[in-house]
Amino acid sequence: MLLVRHGPVDAEPARCWGWTDVALAPSAELDARLAALPVAEGALVVSSDLQRARSTAERLVALHPGTRLGRAQFALRELHFGRWEGLRWEEIERREPEAYAAYMERWRDMPCPGGESWIALRDRCARWLESAPPEPLVVVAHQGSLRALWALLAPEARALRDAARDQEAMRRRWAYGEGHRVPRDRPRSDR
Repeated sequence: MLLVRHGPVDAEPARCWGWTDVALAPSAELDARLAALPVAEGALVVSSDLQRARSTAERLVALHPGTRLGRAQFALRELHFGRWEGLRWEEIERREPEAYAAYMERWRDMPCPGGESWIALRDRCARWLESAPPEPLVVVAHQGSLRALWALLAPEARALRDAARDQEAMRRRWAYGEGHRVPRDRPRSDR
């Protein structure tokens, strides 16, 4: 399975966009990155249903003849930031210092106000994996959902337990249009 981050957004970067459906920005650099990805012949390309991921998936399919575009998946969306959607972390800390501090301490199981927790995101991605088709897949999604998939599938993550695995997942970074391979083993269900 190849995990690919969507391209740059046509909005201010470095904000908690989450479920906000911002458009993909035009980018020749993105096309070059997508064209260079090691995509398997005949792979099914699936994406989050948010347009920044869906548009990236469409571009990837156009650049890799022989691939097919699958149905957009709600389950592959970014973390839902709730009332923090569209804000920068510095703004959140300034506006809601107690809520911000509590979230930073308990980010694994504490949801963003009106949003979801890391564990909820990871569980959503795990449920999607359980029903994912067995064929070669390219998943075009978001930093958060890609981290969750990495935590569920990557051998170096699966060797860790619980909080250590999730903490390691948070250290992972995907540049826009960057892809990383992970094996297709089914996920563990532990927390």
